[in-house]
This record gives sequence, C-alpha cells and structure tokens, in this order.
Amino acid sequence: MIKGLLCSALLFCGIVFAQENEQSNKIKFYSASIVPYGLYGPSESGFALRADVTMSSNKHLFSLAGDAGSEIRFWSKNDSFSALNLLYGRQFRLDKNIYWDVHGGAGYFSYTTFMTDANNGIGGDASSRTVGVPVVVKLRFMLGNKFSMGLLLHANFNAEQVIYGGGLLLQFNGTKKQ
Repeated sequence: MIKGLLCSALLFCGIVFAQENEQSNKIKFYSASIVPYGLYGPSESGFALRADVTMSSNKHLFSLAGDAGSEIRFWSKNDSFSALNLLYGRQFRLDKNIYWDVHGGAGYFSYTTFMTDANNGIGGDASSRTVGVPVVVKLRFMLGNKFSMGLLLHANFNAEQVIYGGGLLLQFNGTKKQ
C-alpha cells in the first residue's frame, strides 16, 4: 500500500514538474507548516502532530502532509493513528492579511487499537491500513512577510476510524504576502 502511494506521489510530482516549462504553470515553494493539535475524535481525544509541505502553480496548491497521533490514557492501552496524504487545494483571500485555504485529497491511513480477543484471546494490538480521504481547512493570519499563524480543522474519512482534529497552525510562507 505504501509503495503504491509513493509511486503515485512520484508520478504526481513528475506530471506537475513536467508542466514547469510553461511560463504560466511554474511550480514554486508555497509553504511548510506544522500543527500540534490535541483535539481529535470522535470517541477519544489525544495528542497528534501534523506537518505539510505545499507547492503552488498559479492558484493551485499541491501538498504532501503527514499526521500521527495517540490517545492519552494512563491505565490502559492507547489507540493510535498515522496518515500520509496528497492534497489539492485553493487559497481564498478574505482580507488584507487573512487567508482561507481549503484542501482535499487521498492517502494512506493506519489505525492501531488494543483488542482483547487478539492473539488467541490473550489480547494485543490490532493494526489496520486503508485508504483515507482527508479534508483540511486553514484560516490563517499573516504576521509578517514570511510567517502566518491560524487555525487548522482536519478530518480523515476512511473505513477504520474517522478522525477529526483541529489546532494551532504555524506556517512558514515561501513567498512574500500571498
């Protein structure tokens, strides 16, 4: 599954960079961001981290994003997840220094939970891997020419465990005020 996703990512990058010779479709670094968010669900909450790198071509945004998180339980086993996603998005300017970025895509999703009936009734971790469909919304405020901060809302729809999250967005922008 991961090999297929990496091959798709390479093919995706090859197609995008093949268009670079046209003046109007130049690919350039757009941003790199990190989100330490602690609220995700729907059933339990925990600590999670999200990071992404985004390239742009005209008004089109192309991102490679990774998520990983775990529940916070002290007396029992923690459920955890990880995801690697390719996203397409657009930026909308709301005000002079306020931007709204919307992204959607597909990717790899892994979920691990403790099952009491695993390992012939002894119990243990059960992992599952599937395709996820992430949706990301960023509301960000430019705090300078190259830095913005804001709120990120995130959902990953998949067959195992739908994950919702949100948190503080810290973003380094590759170009001056976008």
